[in-house]
Amino acid sequence: MAQGQPGETAQLLERLYEYQPAAARSRLVQALLAEAQTAEDDDEQLALYERVLELDSAQPEAIAGRRRIGQQWGDRALKAGDLMSAQMSYQMAGLTDKVVEVEQEIRRRDLASRLREIQALEQEGRYQDALDMARKLAKEYPEMRDWTADLERLERKTHLADLYQRGLGALQSDDRKTAQPLLSQVVALEPGYEEATRYLHLAVREEDVAELRGHLKGGLPSWVERVALGLLSLTCAFLIWFSFLGGRQVLPFFQPTPTVTHTPTLTETPMPAPSHTSVPTLHDTRSTDRMVMVYVPAEEFEMGSTEGGSDEQPVHTVTLDGFWIDQTEVTNAQFVAFLNEQGDQTEGGVTWPELDSDDCLIERVGGEYRPKNGYADHPVIEVSWYGADAYCEWAGARLPTEAEWEYAARGPQGFVYPWGNDAPTCERAQFSECSGHTVPVGSLLAGASWCGALDMAGNVWEWVADWYRDYPSAARTNPTGQETGSFKVLRGGSWSRHQMYVRAAYRYSATPYFRSPDVGFRCVVFPPGE
Repeated sequence: MAQGQPGETAQLLERLYEYQPAAARSRLVQALLAEAQTAEDDDEQLALYERVLELDSAQPEAIAGRRRIGQQWGDRALKAGDLMSAQMSYQMAGLTDKVVEVEQEIRRRDLASRLREIQALEQEGRYQDALDMARKLAKEYPEMRDWTADLERLERKTHLADLYQRGLGALQSDDRKTAQPLLSQVVALEPGYEEATRYLHLAVREEDVAELRGHLKGGLPSWVERVALGLLSLTCAFLIWFSFLGGRQVLPFFQPTPTVTHTPTLTETPMPAPSHTSVPTLHDTRSTDRMVMVYVPAEEFEMGSTEGGSDEQPVHTVTLDGFWIDQTEVTNAQFVAFLNEQGDQTEGGVTWPELDSDDCLIERVGGEYRPKNGYADHPVIEVSWYGADAYCEWAGARLPTEAEWEYAARGPQGFVYPWGNDAPTCERAQFSECSGHTVPVGSLLAGASWCGALDMAGNVWEWVADWYRDYPSAARTNPTGQETGSFKVLRGGSWSRHQMYVRAAYRYSATPYFRSPDVGFRCVVFPPGE
């Protein structure tokens, strides 16, 4: 270092650290910090800071350097409009306020986009579709807009369109007795609606004229018939004007004593959710931790999505061999058995679970690890990627690759969510609009994926094996991702996040030492039968 070659010094100290870690740690940290000061770019500098923090997780200069780089990356991404990258960079920097700010902007943009979809549906006359979407948005974004006026307007338009179409349909079928009251309601609610007035006049006139023709048939001279029909037409026109077009206000003395009538209240009829086509579920139980696994057969599928962020593209073909995946997320009870056998070790500068966190659902009492009361069957949380990886290895398994996880969630048909394409509900997934914490694993059976895996949307984010990177464009077979990186991938959304994150193609990332109250994992066994 005195000769101005901190890189070579760090390399020598890394070798020494392998044999004498206690003696070499402090000098290696200083050499790495010195090398970081001369690094050519942010990526190289960040990698050096990350290495320092693996050696000393509280080293202030490395923490400050990582924070500075993360903030710079986040600011650049935000300026370029790449909100997902900005969010991840601010998360790396530990800038909670910035992460929340970006997430709110993502929600605002999503809301604006979907409001434009509603307007387009209205312009196409698809009022029921527009109303359905508005009702969903009112539940998803109750705090961002007063939805009362929007819903009332769309309910009115939907009701009018329904009455009008039913009236026209009856008129076209020569069922004028049915058409008349339907079109009368339209004219009463909105006199200028489409051509309702003309069709109502036609329905009334034709019905009464046909009846009069029957009475007059063969009984009177033709000129008398013509006069009678003309008088009837004038009478019909007067009645329409008087009843529906403001005649009551012009001639108030003709108004009858008003009677109270009951107007039926419009209600939304719930539609049964269509179930996706699933394969017969094959189960097996892992001997180490008694985890129930489901079999995912070998197949080719399209990975990624054009509906989400840029990191979900390009959509590309992936071929996978068959494998077994845990039916649920690993529980606190299962992770406790692992800790009591292996101990809580430090890796990547942090302990496997963050037991010091108030949110952690595992405690150590009398030298023994145990789940907190009532949480044995909840998913383990506050666990780092290193802890998840170590558990799976102990259990005779491994973390799923990103491709394996997405295929188990979406299937060969490429569903938006594990259960299909219908919007999330609290019966299918645990997200922020539901109760405010984790739920017992496997309790939301309506959210099962095509292969029988549960909880793949919401409850907790799930670590996968891959380093985060851009998708390739070429087809891949059993992809495992790149060998190195700064961030690991998380999938599935969580109890603390908005439902937009539970899409099965959505990608999130964090440093492997990241621990959080909404992060857990599950494992896979490969090849099948092992």
